[in-house]
Amino acid sequence: MTTKEPSPQNAAPTEPTRQSPSDAGGATPPLPGARSGFLIGFALLVVLFSIGQLHRSSGGVMSIVFVDEFALSPALIGPLIGAMFIAQGLGQVPGGIVLDRFGTRRTLAGFGLLAALGSLMVALAGTWQGVMVGRVLIGIGFAPALNGSISFFVRWAGNARLSTLTGRFLFVGMLGGIVGTGPLSLAIESYGWRPVYAALGVLTLMAAASLPLLVRDGPPRRATDTDNPAYPRLADIMRGMRQVFRNREIRPLLLISPFLYTPTQLLVGLWAGPYLADIHRLNAVDRGYALTIMMVGMSIGVLAYGPIEAKIGRRRPVVIGGALTVAASFLALAFWGQQSPLIAIAACSASITFSTYFVVVIAHAQSLFPREFSGRSVAVIGLIAITGVFVNQSLSAALVAAFPAPPGATASLTGYRTLFIVVAIVFAGIAAVYSRVREQRVRS
Repeated sequence: MTTKEPSPQNAAPTEPTRQSPSDAGGATPPLPGARSGFLIGFALLVVLFSIGQLHRSSGGVMSIVFVDEFALSPALIGPLIGAMFIAQGLGQVPGGIVLDRFGTRRTLAGFGLLAALGSLMVALAGTWQGVMVGRVLIGIGFAPALNGSISFFVRWAGNARLSTLTGRFLFVGMLGGIVGTGPLSLAIESYGWRPVYAALGVLTLMAAASLPLLVRDGPPRRATDTDNPAYPRLADIMRGMRQVFRNREIRPLLLISPFLYTPTQLLVGLWAGPYLADIHRLNAVDRGYALTIMMVGMSIGVLAYGPIEAKIGRRRPVVIGGALTVAASFLALAFWGQQSPLIAIAACSASITFSTYFVVVIAHAQSLFPREFSGRSVAVIGLIAITGVFVNQSLSAALVAAFPAPPGATASLTGYRTLFIVVAIVFAGIAAVYSRVREQRVRS
């Protein structure tokens, strides 16, 4: 993958750039799978990221649990589930700043402790307000998990094949998202949701505490470990954040960023479970299996998009094709999903699988800046994307609630159908926006 330095009029960096072989235009180095230091870091980062994905994908299961536990209305469950995402979005920029100042291991260890505390608070909460506070802490705690991992990859391997390496990381990390569907539903049926959240808190604490002990932020020969005094000062980082926003080439990416995670978080994260219960009368276990199938599709998507990007050699057609396929899948769900649970599950799975072109968008954003800006550039995208999840979930709750639901149901077929049509229109618009992005050629 070629690394494009920002032009002087857009984003001239104010910090010195330490180039990796790939950044300097030399031969692309192999993926660092053979380096034990990289593998140890990769494994621990995957564990922490997987726990975060479990929380992010658990909304379809937990929404019904919280409705039953605290007698919540449909209009309230959206903000309750989405509170974690607004917190995660707001934590992106400070997380990116801390990340570029102190490195991956220290940043993710400190933020991970907040996530562990949040899980324990949810487990002990006596009211829905207590659950919301706990979910806010979880969101903040996992805010820099992906950015920190990408920064780790860049410092170990440069920008070479970043989409592929990120895709492999997400593929393994999505196992947590799968656990947050069917397996989580089974665990709650067996042990109750409070013990499950307590166990998640303990596991998060263990993973976070292990990072500063076992992980290096980069190979010693590149002098990128966090103990190196050459790391930028806070004032330099703040100037760097302004440079990110001033880059004109990133603006179309910022425009579509609120919808990067929309299919997964609207379906698996909130509405697929209630939809399958209201329209197709599936029980909790069967709904869990259906959500698991959807998350498997997501895992396949994040693994596939990197090689697809490398083979085509361009980013724009990859993103446009993915967005249009997502739009078509939501239209199929809106007009034919009620006919059969198999059609509904297939349409949901297709929309989630093809929506994972976000790995290409993230790599595109990161490629616009030098390596020292990796945390900030991805953090800006993450800020808008994760905040967009909260906004989209809250707006979707208001939209669905505008149509009266039958007795005993969360929402009506008309409400669901209207939501799916609106999402399809949004993704057709994303394809139109990306068609105007300057073409990015990729060298594998």
